[in-house]
Amino acid sequence: MLLRRLPLLGRPLCIHRTIMTTPASADFEGEIISEGRAKILFPKGNQVFYNKVQVLNRDLSIAVINQFAHERAKETILKQRKREKNDAVPTIDEVQAHVRDNADTNGLKIFEALAASGLRSIRYLQEIEGVQSILVNDLDPAAVISIKRNIEYNQLSTDKLIPNEDDATSVMYSHRKEADNFDVIDLDPYGSASIFLDGAVQAIANGGLLCVTCTDMPVLCGKDPDVCFSRYGVVPYKSNYLHENALRMVLHSIESAAVKYQKHIVPIISCSIDFYVRVFVRVYKSPVNVKASMTKQSYVYQ
Repeated sequence: MLLRRLPLLGRPLCIHRTIMTTPASADFEGEIISEGRAKILFPKGNQVFYNKVQVLNRDLSIAVINQFAHERAKETILKQRKREKNDAVPTIDEVQAHVRDNADTNGLKIFEALAASGLRSIRYLQEIEGVQSILVNDLDPAAVISIKRNIEYNQLSTDKLIPNEDDATSVMYSHRKEADNFDVIDLDPYGSASIFLDGAVQAIANGGLLCVTCTDMPVLCGKDPDVCFSRYGVVPYKSNYLHENALRMVLHSIESAAVKYQKHIVPIISCSIDFYVRVFVRVYKSPVNVKASMTKQSYVYQ
């Protein structure tokens, strides 16, 4: 599905300025930010990055990952029934029960590469069904301190929400083995996500969901063609459909990274929203389909 530019429609934020004295935040001075079912402690001085205009991004991601969890459960049930020579299609209730009952043993393993305050991951755990664990990563020590504080403030377990201080690409390269793969990888950097794609397509499970944000819209829309080529392997051009073209360039970049490892992508939803693009793709291991990858791509003469 391809969506053109969308207005910012995320639900309103509730922000309270206060001096906190809770056990999770002794000696903490700042704001409580409520979004969805999560509340985070935002320190004074913007020590940790928080982008309030990305509410729609997070809302959309929750909806898509929830649907993915149910699609994945349905596929698992169908495989089991195929082995049993049972061709009955699972009902909605059966799928929901499977998602709920298998969350702790075979639920979604999610990796948030650049978590900042941890708000996104906290919302994911509370608002997405069937989550087994989320690795909440950031390279900034101050961000990891904030993540730990916010997990405690929301009274959530670090067995499910796992704070981690490391380079995002290093984490993904260390999860290349099939047994260590993530079911969902969320890349939401400041700027381009291109430097993370090689690690992401290797660390994602077969049929897993890769969620990618790129905020370098001027580059994608043709302001700096040389920079765009260095990041995405494509020379952009200015046109009436430049935002759609930006989406196609990001998808091309993900597919180009995947085919090196005998994988291909299936776009689920692609959005151009305000100052960024957000795409959701499933990544599959299939040497046969990789051979057809070139048929998905073409040159534009202008």
